Amino acid sequence: MGYAAIKRAIRYISGNIAIRDHIIILSVYSAGIRIRNQQKKLKSANSRPNIIVTGGGFFNKGGEAMTFVTIDLLKKKFPGKNIVLFVLPIDFDKSEGEKSKYGFTMLPWDFTNKFEILVGQSPFLVGKNRYKRHEKQIVNALENAFLMVDISGYALSSQWGWRKSVSYMINVVLAGKYALQHLILPQSIGPFEYERLYKTPIESLLKNFLGWPKKIYIREDDGLKWIRPFTHRNIEKHRDLVLQPHRINPLNIFKSHSATDLREFSIAENSMGVIPNQRVMERVREGEMMNAYRRLIALALLRMERIYIVKHSNDDKDICVKIKNLFASNDRVVLVVDDLNCLETENIIKQFRFVIASRYHSIVFAYKNAVPALVIGWAVKYRELLENFGQAQYFVDCRESLEINVLEGKMNALLDSYPSESEKIRDCFRKMGEENVLEEMLDQLT
Repeated sequence: MGYAAIKRAIRYISGNIAIRDHIIILSVYSAGIRIRNQQKKLKSANSRPNIIVTGGGFFNKGGEAMTFVTIDLLKKKFPGKNIVLFVLPIDFDKSEGEKSKYGFTMLPWDFTNKFEILVGQSPFLVGKNRYKRHEKQIVNALENAFLMVDISGYALSSQWGWRKSVSYMINVVLAGKYALQHLILPQSIGPFEYERLYKTPIESLLKNFLGWPKKIYIREDDGLKWIRPFTHRNIEKHRDLVLQPHRINPLNIFKSHSATDLREFSIAENSMGVIPNQRVMERVREGEMMNAYRRLIALALLRMERIYIVKHSNDDKDICVKIKNLFASNDRVVLVVDDLNCLETENIIKQFRFVIASRYHSIVFAYKNAVPALVIGWAVKYRELLENFGQAQYFVDCRESLEINVLEGKMNALLDSYPSESEKIRDCFRKMGEENVLEEMLDQLT
């Protein structure tokens, strides 16, 4: 085939989305099979200085909380090791001054650069690699690591499309390529209801490579149901990392004492928090959702001193502002959209009598501090979390209905009973015990 014909073929593949997508998936699959046939011996903790953390970041407070908890525990367990956090562009592209306050290394980790590290340079398949200049540093970090820890939260699911699932599986295959011990810490997984065009190739990735990690911890029974057809020996159910009985040492996160100083927010007595979520807004008409917030906040104002609208993710800032604008002239409705870290956010949430919440980890922060929640959610993970704390009666799935009378009924019930619900949550948390999944798993590493 001549040069001109090759160029035409490349243009055809690049322009034909379905063919291109299938070549990407097949390339990952083929790389995985080659790596499996090499039967590499996993590296030991004594053999390499680095630990890789994937799936974390700072864009929302839940991901940041999982990042802080994980890095803190890793530093306590392996005080001499280097923690390298692989992050998405939205975090890596922050200013050097912002990144320099942390006591660990950050490197860019997007679909293109990880695909090229696994398969080789393929701009006609995955586009230009923005982070090509960092490739040697990333490969060096992987070569000098013995452990990869994933804290994605909720990434392996058809809800996000085929590409995010393939990106997740590239992490698994790369851990095999570099002979890393691999832990996937508690997260939501599934469903796997991919479009017909992608179902078979993606299921081949799941079937062949999900058995590679040393352990996959799943937060929900629903996730266990989805993953069992693909692997079973290495899966276990466990509650969310942030629900572990664990106190973070800020000096394991930040470089200096000054960076560990947390901003204090004094919340008025007898107040309630509102913590919205853009994911809900994507599934409900905006007018319908805003009317629900208007009615619920008006109801709360009859019995609460203040209502605080708190941003839990950068994605949610616009929603928070719109909710405040429903009560623009009412100074008892307070907007909090400061760029807080997860420790500061939790310190605010624990001062509320209860919250109306849609961010998963805002509910986790609340329950850790025995704060009840009226939850408007969009996934199974919310329902199972509330069931674990005896709070299922305060859950509304926005995908099913958003009836105002139902919401107001739940709101009135919580206004009447939040003190007793707080005690119930405290008892449930106490019964969960003191075991820490990451500490237990790290003790088993070779």
